[in-house]
This record gives sequence, structure tokens and C-alpha cells, in this order.
Amino acid sequence: NLIHAYNIGLKDRGEKHYNSKLTEIQVLEIRSLNNISKTEIGIKYKVSRKCISKILNRETWKHV
Repeated sequence: NLIHAYNIGLKDRGEKHYNSKLTEIQVLEIRSLNNISKTEIGIKYKVSRKCISKILNRETWKHV
């Protein structure tokens, strides 16, 4: 049911979600930064190292 709600637009995800700190463009930039540590990326985008790790492992922001 949740997947269906996301697909038809009943639930917000990504940068449209009220609690989002990043945009889709920033997520793509984060995934392209291979030679920088997760801590440094987190400082640059003002999010935690864990958040960066989840983005890189595609645990979050899967739709991008």
C-alpha cells in the first residue's frame, strides 16, 4: 500500500518530504563524490555521516 501511495502521489518523498534536508541534485552530487570521506561530505551538506552512508548504499533516496 505504501508503494502504491508513493506512486500515485499521496505520500511525499525526496525533497518534497517535509523533513528533507537535501535536494535530488545534491543526492546525485553526493553519489558522484568517490574520493572524499563520508564525514567530509556530511560536513559539506550539513547532514550526518550515517545519512551519507545510507544515500551511498541506496538505503534512502532509492528513487533518484
